[in-house]
Amino acid sequence: MAASFMLDWIQLQLVDLGANQPYGDECICLGFVFNGFFLPKDMVVGLYEQVHSLDIKLITSHYCRNTIMGTNSHIAPLSWYGLLKDDILFSHANGALPEDAVQLTAVNVHISSTLDMELQIVISLSVCFCPDMCKVASLGVDCHTHNSGDILSQMCLVLQNVCGVYNQLFVEADKALQVVSNTVEDVYNLGTIMGTHTVGMSAEIRSIAVGKLADLILFDGQSPSMVCEAAYNSVAVIVLHTSVRDINMVIVNRQIRKAGRKLKAVELAEEGKLME
Repeated sequence: MAASFMLDWIQLQLVDLGANQPYGDECICLGFVFNGFFLPKDMVVGLYEQVHSLDIKLITSHYCRNTIMGTNSHIAPLSWYGLLKDDILFSHANGALPEDAVQLTAVNVHISSTLDMELQIVISLSVCFCPDMCKVASLGVDCHTHNSGDILSQMCLVLQNVCGVYNQLFVEADKALQVVSNTVEDVYNLGTIMGTHTVGMSAEIRSIAVGKLADLILFDGQSPSMVCEAAYNSVAVIVLHTSVRDINMVIVNRQIRKAGRKLKAVELAEEGKLME
């Protein structure tokens, strides 16, 4: 099956990694990315069957529909093959067809918008606020060599962009908006709650509750960028004013990984040393 397009050593490594997950004190699980929808049906189906057999929970694929990257739908073939399920995550989905949106929402397949990279490579406007896509949309981060690798930056940029595009219609008509098109709460949900649905972990990390993973970020509300707004609107201050510089503490899986704005030392299990 896969030997025709996947090297033997890659298959062996994939099997080995899948058999030994999770990693990092059960915080890291294996994912898989695949973009080869141009391959014959039996190859695509065979690969997905192999990936599922390794208990891989999330399969990601890039999808941008335009004249440069192709005008064929990536959603339709997966639906025809019986593979379009909620363990798939599509990056971008710019230019997706209306029927794509119908199929994605019907089976709860999510998309991840990465606006700064999408603007950089000019693949059209983000779809995260499109009426037919917003129920399965979230925010992600693309290409850390080009842009900020944090969701905070994405939230602010997305809100500025969508409001600017919407407001342009009124500017051209010599009118003024009375109500903005989207709010800080809308974009905050895209970067937080909707993200947990996207990766299939809403049962584990969507909220703070007994039995859920204690993955928490604590901000310093007294920092210069937050102090004036933090007491009045905690959502607005996070979306519009904060950056990674304002993060005071990070807790991952009950373990404090950052405190006092500094990363904690990490013990290297095999060597018994601390890495600071």
